[in-house]
Amino acid sequence: MCTSLSVKIHREEKDYLLFGRNMDIEAHFGEQVVITPRAYPFRFRCLPVMETHFAMIGTAFVKDGYPLYADAMNQKGLCIAGLHFPGNAVYAPPCGFAEESHRLAPFELIPYLLGTCATVAEVRTALREIILSDIHFSHELLNTPLHWHVAASDGGLILESTAEGLRMYDDLCGVLTNNPPYPFHVANLHRYEGLNSKIPLRRGEEPTPEGDTYDLGLGMVGLPGDYTSPARFVRCATLRRLMDWSVSGEAAVSRFFAALRAVAPPVGCVKTSEGDIHATRYACCMDTEALTYHVFAEGKLVPLSVTLTKESCTGDRLLMEKSY
Repeated sequence: MCTSLSVKIHREEKDYLLFGRNMDIEAHFGEQVVITPRAYPFRFRCLPVMETHFAMIGTAFVKDGYPLYADAMNQKGLCIAGLHFPGNAVYAPPCGFAEESHRLAPFELIPYLLGTCATVAEVRTALREIILSDIHFSHELLNTPLHWHVAASDGGLILESTAEGLRMYDDLCGVLTNNPPYPFHVANLHRYEGLNSKIPLRRGEEPTPEGDTYDLGLGMVGLPGDYTSPARFVRCATLRRLMDWSVSGEAAVSRFFAALRAVAPPVGCVKTSEGDIHATRYACCMDTEALTYHVFAEGKLVPLSVTLTKESCTGDRLLMEKSY
């Protein structure tokens, strides 16, 4: 269970992006806020070593010096998040392809795209040459079934690797959750297009002030309130559509987190079949204008904010913020 969100904000004649997600999972996984500077080399299993690349910041688990990013933003404002996609994610076999130089492991997708692409248009071009192959990080760390939400100032993409191959869908709603595949969520959302923030009229009359106390919010009757993936998709997409995004700066980031909280399962309300508690372990918001990564860790009252500066983009060592 996870939810990602993308919102365009207008500030001083300029548009920029807020992008982030809820990480809903059974337990923490050693995550940290990690900055990978431009000169930190990425070693891929099949592609040549990427000695230099765009710098990036996000939440990752660092294993053997490799930042395994769950979500991140690069210095050009391109953002990506990987979300759980069990039962539908299918990766190509790890061998048997003639295009050896174009094979990419799923855990390499975020650093590869953020390291080489500045826009969604460039991501589209890069993915035409890529085969996502079922190459594990190690015997202990197997591939997680994922699909990906990609966004930048020039638009958004949903990437799904299924039995039919790697599919790229235009991001029509600014939201991604989990199963079923993305086309289902878009079709299902049409059922809720009538939801609105207005007070419904009665018998053709204007609402009276006395009726406001119980009429307020009636336009949203029918909005799903559970924590299934389809319900979270509809709820988050509807809130995104109706919320006032005419603010910027801290106010916009605050409203962004409010939207994510509306789809975050309270601790104890969702459990796995084994009885493990499924909850939001962190929520993040990436500001592509300020190049700042804001993150609310579980149990924290205020977010941690880390900015990708000119100084942090240089160097050849990972910079880690132990905030979780």
